Amino acid sequence: MKPRLFISAVTAELGRSRQLVANVLSRLGYDPVWQDIFGTEPGDLRQVLRDKIDGCDGLIQLVGRAYGAEPPPVVDAVSGDTSYTEFGRVSYTQFEFLYAESLGKKTWLIFVDPISSSPLCPPCLCVSNRTRFKPPGASAGSSTRICGTRWPATRNSN
Repeated sequence: MKPRLFISAVTAELGRSRQLVANVLSRLGYDPVWQDIFGTEPGDLRQVLRDKIDGCDGLIQLVGRAYGAEPPPVVDAVSGDTSYTEFGRVSYTQFEFLYAESLGKKTWLIFVDPISSSPLCPPCLCVSNRTRFKPPGASAGSSTRICGTRWPATRNSN
């Protein structure tokens, strides 16, 4: 079974970049999962996201400048108090990362360089070394090019 990785990003800003990362991960032998491929149901998506992330081995989050949509607050029927997620008031994208991290899943942050973007190419990507990984079957020292930058080959962090 292929390792499953959830790809998290604010769709309006980084949807194309997320698709690029998904394509690269597929070629490297991973099974990428992201919000666009399972749709968005109306209302609160947190349980849908929990279910998808629960079935993944890790999460890659593309970090840009945009703040995505937020889950609706939960209003207690008795007291009328408003509460958010177990992580406080966060966007869905932030929720995805915090939830995966709370489960002890491997997480990677990719910071997008908005200066390097052009209308013809999604923003260039650079990997944060929060947790390192090696693609299945990759030899030591190999790397994958993503939009003109290098995605360094790394070792497993088990």
